[in-house]
Order: sequence, then structure tokens, then C-alpha cells
Amino acid sequence: MPSITQGEAQTILRPYLSKLRSSILEPVNRYFSGPELALFRNKLSKRSDASNCHDLVVDCIKDCFDGVPKTRFIYKNKLFLLVIEERVVLRFKMFDQNRLGHGISTQQLIKLNYQEIEQLELPDMPPDGLLHVGYCINALRTGIESIHITYRHGNHNLWEWNITESEMNNVQQIAFTQEATTRQRRRRPQPKNKNVGDVVNENS
Repeated sequence: MPSITQGEAQTILRPYLSKLRSSILEPVNRYFSGPELALFRNKLSKRSDASNCHDLVVDCIKDCFDGVPKTRFIYKNKLFLLVIEERVVLRFKMFDQNRLGHGISTQQLIKLNYQEIEQLELPDMPPDGLLHVGYCINALRTGIESIHITYRHGNHNLWEWNITESEMNNVQQIAFTQEATTRQRRRRPQPKNKNVGDVVNENS
């Protein structure tokens, strides 16, 4: 499959980032921090966490992208893919700290990691590339630390795109910080007048 540059991928995927981000953040954070799963989750392995989160993300992706123009799903041999604008294919994984996904080393997985997706004989494959959309769990395993879109070849990423926060969120955070600083300056107490506290002589 031909390679796709980061710039090309950003142009295609930017209109869909909000849905992609929320489809990962909401179910995964709910899985790790929700009190209803706390006792159950503590008995599971990290592999089980990855499998459960994948199922929750796939379910949320189906709900969020159902009926969205220029998108479709491929589900074959337990492999779920989201096709965007007939240009790119997205696969969803839990990442390690190197932004790489893992799994049982099957022929299917090897072909996916080496961009040999045409050999999987999936229907109507788009021409431009397979991208991995993955999430890293924080050290305390209480939720998502970051979300990335990567172009993988073998055991390395040729490029990585951090989509954890939107540009709008960044702008709002900067504006809030500046406003808070301005308010703090306005509330700063003024130095006392040197005459404050002087005793007034009524006979003078």
C-alpha cells in the first residue's frame, strides 16, 4: 500500500478529529475511573484491559460515525477498521509508551504492521494508507494520558500526530490563564498611606 504523509493525513482527518477523540476518551476513561467497574477491573490483567477498552471504543465509533457521510466500517476476521473518504483506513489500539500497539503475532497482525493490507483481501480498500489511532494510559492507570494517530511500518512509527487536545481547547486554556492573571493583579492590595494611623490633635 502506498505511504501517506502526515500532512496528507491531517488534511483528510481534521474534520473528523472531534468524533475520533470523544469516541476514545469517553469509554476508556469511564472504564478506568468509573466506580461501577472498580472491583471488577482490579482482578483483570493489562491484556484484558486492552481487550475490553477496544470493544468499548469500537462500539462508540460505530455509534458516533453511523450515517456520517464519506465514512464506512470494515469488520472481517475480528478486525475492525474505519474508512474515511475512501482515502485512509483507521485501526484502533491501546498504545505503549512508544506509541505502538501489541497483540498476538499472527500473519494478519504482521501484514497490518508492515502496511501489507492489500494481502488481507479486505473489500474495497482505500489507496492511501493504514493509520493507527491509539491511546496511552497514564501511570496510575486511571485514564487516558494521550491520543495519537500514527503511520507504522514494522516496529517503528514513520510519523506520529498527537490529537489529545483540540486547538480550541488550547486557545481557551491560554485565555483563561491570562484572565486569571489579570484579575489577580487587580486584587493586589495597595500600600498603606503614610498618614494612616496618625493621631489627629483636636486642639491644633
